[in-house]
Amino acid sequence: MGFTYEQTQLIAEAKQFITLFERIEEKLEILNAGSDIRQVQAFNNEVYQAAVAIWSYKRKVLVLSLRCEIRSNNYPLLVDHISREAAYFANRLKDLNEGKLAYQPDTIIQENVFFLRIMADHAKFIGHLLDPSERKLVEQSREFSHDFDQLVFQAVDLDSMRPQSETRPLLDQFLNQNRVSVASLRDFKKTARDLIEACRIKSNIHPLLADHTFREAERFIEIIDLFESQLTSKNKKLK
Repeated sequence: MGFTYEQTQLIAEAKQFITLFERIEEKLEILNAGSDIRQVQAFNNEVYQAAVAIWSYKRKVLVLSLRCEIRSNNYPLLVDHISREAAYFANRLKDLNEGKLAYQPDTIIQENVFFLRIMADHAKFIGHLLDPSERKLVEQSREFSHDFDQLVFQAVDLDSMRPQSETRPLLDQFLNQNRVSVASLRDFKKTARDLIEACRIKSNIHPLLADHTFREAERFIEIIDLFESQLTSKNKKLK
């Protein structure tokens, strides 16, 4: 949607990926907890190949943008952002096929670094795609962008101190602080999404993009909850 009309080849490739992932999503409906493990692994491998392919496509678009070989409404940071998401998805699928079903405690900080940066990017995109006359929402987006930039830097600092920084008190505080901030951003995104869908604010934000950013905030909170549960379970076992 962000390409200009003459970029027909890139648009056609994007449409092919839309079709590909829609077909994959249809296949997902026949799988359940009782499905044969080999069938699930084969499906995961198929999705993995698709995720790697779309990552490659997104990086190609990024190169074209940075070299000014194309001009579009797709910000280079947005293209980089969605390519990072594709790489994350591919790596997670690879872990699942190798039997790594749960998030590992020693990845808590790194996982948060990844998602905090995603959240910071979202705040920037929202701020840039809102109409400038939506001054209050633009200002709120800037505040969220600043807050999450600080959380990213804080997480990176904690990551550089690993493994010594992986203590229960530090990780508890780290997750609690992030959860509060993400929940606040999640609520802001939900409000923005609802207003956009009702055509009550002025912006260039498509409702699908607004919903996308909201769902990712929801997912981040789920992951934080999983880590908190693992830490609690581990602490009980130690006692």
